Amino acid sequence: LRQLGVTSLTANSTFYGDGLALGNGDLTLFELVQAYSALANQGLFRPLQVLKKAPTSTSVRVFSKEITSIIADILSDPEARGLEFGRGALLTFPVQTAIKTGTSTDYRDAWAVGFNHRYLVGVWLGNLDQQAMSSVSGSSGAALVLRAIFAELNRFVETKGLYLSP
Repeated sequence: LRQLGVTSLTANSTFYGDGLALGNGDLTLFELVQAYSALANQGLFRPLQVLKKAPTSTSVRVFSKEITSIIADILSDPEARGLEFGRGALLTFPVQTAIKTGTSTDYRDAWAVGFNHRYLVGVWLGNLDQQAMSSVSGSSGAALVLRAIFAELNRFVETKGLYLSP
């Protein structure tokens, strides 16, 4: 995670436990999107730039192309999503898109990250005072926003035969 630019997780790894793999660590949306950018870029990590004219940094290989291809394939499989979230249209995209959602246990916040062959998008929903939302989850609220953003980004894209790079 440090190689992916994550600095928010400051406690010992035993504090987070196995749940860290499912997303129980408190990351910023910036860190989350930056980490997923390595998956979207076939394992190459390059820190995100906030300013358009900021100096570019060098890419560092964090994951192999093969590993990122497998992960992208799993995260973009509508059949696999269907087992957890049902076969509804909310997480079905016309262009192959890898999607991961998350929800804090008390509905304090919800997020969704997605990427396709061209775009990477991250969405965070929550209250800035960390008060619980009304049962808004990553797979409903945040995914709905993610879907709307991708619909606009892909509005003029031919949808046949587009796949994530191997």
